[in-house]
Amino acid sequence: MGQKILIMVTFGENYPDRLEPPLHLAGLGAALDTEVSMVYTMSGGLLLKKGNAERIVPMAGKKTYLES
Repeated sequence: MGQKILIMVTFGENYPDRLEPPLHLAGLGAALDTEVSMVYTMSGGLLLKKGNAERIVPMAGKKTYLES
């Protein structure tokens, strides 16, 4: 593991369309054998509260992240 990446998650449940890119990039980085660290700050920190992330709907009319 030679490369490292730090991803800042600054948006929370009020901007569900902005939540997928950091998680997607983290998954890609891990798949490419890169050490990935994520920092949840500002309203992004609220995603770590139990139950919050499970009820977020990414787009109107879609399933929650947990259901998909």
